[in-house]
Amino acid sequence: MKRIIIENNMAHFGEGFSGKTQKTLIIPNPSSIVGILENLYDIDKLNLQFNFGYFIEYSGKHFDFMSVKKDTHVNGTKKIRGELSKGKRDNMYFEYLNDVKLVIYTDIDKDLIIKEPLRLGSIKCLSTLTDYKDVELVEHKGYTYNQLAKVGYGDGIVRPSSTVTWFDDKKGYFDYIIQDFQECIEILNNENYDEDLDVCINLFEYNNGKIK
Repeated sequence: MKRIIIENNMAHFGEGFSGKTQKTLIIPNPSSIVGILENLYDIDKLNLQFNFGYFIEYSGKHFDFMSVKKDTHVNGTKKIRGELSKGKRDNMYFEYLNDVKLVIYTDIDKDLIIKEPLRLGSIKCLSTLTDYKDVELVEHKGYTYNQLAKVGYGDGIVRPSSTVTWFDDKKGYFDYIIQDFQECIEILNNENYDEDLDVCINLFEYNNGKIK
């Protein structure tokens, strides 16, 4: 199993449609992790099977202000959202996690490539690969925290989460697959223990966009 550690002073994993205040998920969706792995290994995420798990650590949160234009792009063409909005701007607030360390485990057996700069969610959150090594996950008692789990195996809220996203050329927008997961804030576990980091990992089986 490979262990990948990516760090940055901030991260933003968008909750989705949240209006002018764009909040961040504390635990990123699986699709964010799959996207990072796609970048690291140049994989076809819609036609591949592998195992992976992850957890995140951060020190707090902050909000940042941004002024954005009131327009969108559809099929490569700029569309103004109403004539009265032309030339105007909106004030947006973005929530970020501070001092972030994202740790990913995977059994993908390919050479590391890194096609594009690493980011922790938002394009503003350029990040650094700080560790990449082989590790053995063993049976040992420890805690699982800041992770997602199958429903019924966590101690936090159940939430719908995207497992993979892709751009659909025919539709002209991004599409996705959604499944329900439960957050693990901190639970006792005895499987997939990483002795170096003193944490147990929930591993998922990824199969062409869906997770078992």
